[in-house]
Amino acid sequence: MENLRELQLVELNILKELLALFEKNNIRYFALGGTVLGAVRHRGFIPWDVDIDLGMPREDYDRLPEVFRQLPEHLRFRSFDTDPAYPYYFARVEDLRITVRSDRAENDELAPAWIDLFPLDGMPSNDILRKLHGYHILAARMLFQISRFSTIVDLKKKNRPLGENAMIWLIKTFRLQKLVGWKHAYRVLDKTLTSCPCVSSRFYLNGMGAYKLREMHDKKVFGDGRMYRFEDIEICGPQDFETYLTQLYGDWRTPRDFSHHEVVEITVNHD
Repeated sequence: MENLRELQLVELNILKELLALFEKNNIRYFALGGTVLGAVRHRGFIPWDVDIDLGMPREDYDRLPEVFRQLPEHLRFRSFDTDPAYPYYFARVEDLRITVRSDRAENDELAPAWIDLFPLDGMPSNDILRKLHGYHILAARMLFQISRFSTIVDLKKKNRPLGENAMIWLIKTFRLQKLVGWKHAYRVLDKTLTSCPCVSSRFYLNGMGAYKLREMHDKKVFGDGRMYRFEDIEICGPQDFETYLTQLYGDWRTPRDFSHHEVVEITVNHD
């Protein structure tokens, strides 16, 4: 798909600008999810994917609004804290020169090309407390997703568990989105995710990742990071990619389409 490769190259250029700022401002980051898989298996994008996902420890993530004041004019940083109209919990950097239309959610999404930025939070060391905290995170995450159902829930995600499909049916049938205030849902989610400080935890959790609690890893898996070839640059990813990718994808060496974005159209916005 020609549009897909064009969008990949746009996102690669955004990535280059972000990495320069991260280096200048000593922001720690790691490639996450399909970006790691693409780097390890394809040395770049997964051929059918358009995502670039980066994560950073919460203390670095919280510095992003200040750091991204240095972005060039064609790039825009968005987060719930800086823009209440922004529908996601995690942050995003957008290229205002490129508009992308996709049909992944209930309503077609029309937005600038983007890179997603996720906070990495901590988890309790105690096994029982960690399991309880995980349940709290899942409940808070579900509440937030109900509050923003029409704009953020990926209805085209493949291999969704039966329970999730049943919940989507309930939300659509009984219009539960109208019953949940999204500002309250955001505050609950934020308080829950940040209640276990990342800096003192032995775990990293990407609590808003597509694979939920499977995106919790011992910090040893990430270590100090490892550089991987990604297209014509290098990016930092988890040091132990084998453990990381196996936990997320199982047999990650066998190419399968894990993507969940359907790019319908991209448009270059001329000045």
